[in-house]
Amino acid sequence: MKSHLLYSCLLILLPAAACAQFPPASTPYGPATIHGCYDGDTCTISIPSLPSLFGDRLPIRLAGIDTPEMKGACAREKTLALRARAYVRERLLNAQHVEITPVARDKYFRVLSIITVDGADLADGLQAAGLAVPYSGGTKAPWCLS
Repeated sequence: MKSHLLYSCLLILLPAAACAQFPPASTPYGPATIHGCYDGDTCTISIPSLPSLFGDRLPIRLAGIDTPEMKGACAREKTLALRARAYVRERLLNAQHVEITPVARDKYFRVLSIITVDGADLADGLQAAGLAVPYSGGTKAPWCLS
C-alpha cells in the first residue's frame, strides 16, 4: 500500500512531505490520526472513537508556546514559520510513539495539547531550537524585530 502511495505521489509530482504519513498517536480517547501540521504550533487530528462532530479533523494547538506565523508580517517570520513546521513534521514522521494530551481550549476554541514524541515534549524542542517562545494567550511574539 505504501509503495502504491509513493508511486502515486511521484506520478503526480507532489512534494514528498505531502505524501508522507505520520504514525498513529495515542490520546486519552483512543488512537488518533495526525493529518498534518499547518505551522509549528497547530496540527489537525482525527480521533475515530469520538463522534465526528467532535473528533474528525480537530485542530489542536501546542500548549504554552507560540511559533512564527506562516502568513507573517515579514520575510524573517515566514522563514522561521517554515522552519518550525519542518521541525514538527520531521519529529512526527520519525517518531516511534506520539502521545497527545488535551489540556484546555484556547480563545479560538482549538484544543490546547501537550504532544510528546518518543517521550520528549515537542513544545520544549521547538523552544530549544529557537523556533518558539512561551505563550499564555496574551500578546504574541514580535518575530520581525530581531
